[in-house]
Amino acid sequence: MLVLAVVAGAMPAAAVTQNGCLARKLGDVGRTTAAALACHGRDAAKPNVATLSSCVDKLELRFTGGDDASRSLFAKRERKPPCPTVGDQETIGRDLFAFAAALDQAVGNLVSRCDSAELSCFGKYVTAAFGCLARAASGAGTIDPVCLARAADKLGDETAGCLGKAAFRADCSPGADAATLRSATEAFVAATLCDLDPNGTSECDTLPTRTPTPIATRTPTPVPTGGSNDASQLCVDIINGYRATIGRPPLARWTDKEACAEDQCFADAESGRPHSAFGQCTEWAQNECPNWPGPPGQMIDDCLAMMWAEGPGEPYSEHGHYINMANPGYTKVACGFAVLPNGRVWAIQDFR
Repeated sequence: MLVLAVVAGAMPAAAVTQNGCLARKLGDVGRTTAAALACHGRDAAKPNVATLSSCVDKLELRFTGGDDASRSLFAKRERKPPCPTVGDQETIGRDLFAFAAALDQAVGNLVSRCDSAELSCFGKYVTAAFGCLARAASGAGTIDPVCLARAADKLGDETAGCLGKAAFRADCSPGADAATLRSATEAFVAATLCDLDPNGTSECDTLPTRTPTPIATRTPTPVPTGGSNDASQLCVDIINGYRATIGRPPLARWTDKEACAEDQCFADAESGRPHSAFGQCTEWAQNECPNWPGPPGQMIDDCLAMMWAEGPGEPYSEHGHYINMANPGYTKVACGFAVLPNGRVWAIQDFR
């Protein structure tokens, strides 16, 4: 029985410094930001300036230590050196409370249970995203894009996930759309990571699962030739090479749907959401390499290698790329590419 399957896109690895102090600081920022958003969320449901001010002031005192910086959360972490940065609790604190207030304003300014619920959703997302970064710092030093993708999926949008449930309350303010709010939140998380870990190799304006780059123009896809410069044929050949190692028959090149797969790539790049156009090419399953450094003929080998390395197993969310590539029920694959003006590439493999 064939089952429709969508998995999160595989991203090039982003690195953070392996450091316990950094991991604990990232956790502190995530939890404090979520708590600040909770203060604003309660105020959205039952506005009270004094109550909101008191709630935020208590959090700020705990985070920065007030007049005694030695009592700040970061100071406690810095007692067990080394830490990538020191003495930055005031700067980080100012940024996180400003972010919480700005997000509150962006969500809306009505007395609204929906607005309150949306702020709670973003609080959960921030906690989860910083948790992914903290695990990277306390572990191998590589940010897990699947972890971040799960957090984003749970956050959802106006029709799905946590934000979708909030919207059912039907009293939402006409604030910014979910994609804009999510991008702003991701930018805050990414910038904070760079502030706390100046020696890491992560971008400072986006997390590994998203890109804020606008799509200005399309770069025409070369006509398939079957030669070494034909990235779509290379993609099919690599997949079939992996399938051969486990005795799976080769997939046919699904040329009729390559233009459609390319359109999906551009749609996903424009929305910043992998798999946003899934199903439009009558595919049964889809793998995606979002926002990789190009060109297509060079990045596709590394991306497919990362997918295959997931290996067989459960849960599907951790092995789905491999499962799709190895599935004995599929007979063909269409590989599409979108090359952005900045040279980054979104690549999709549609299976059927």
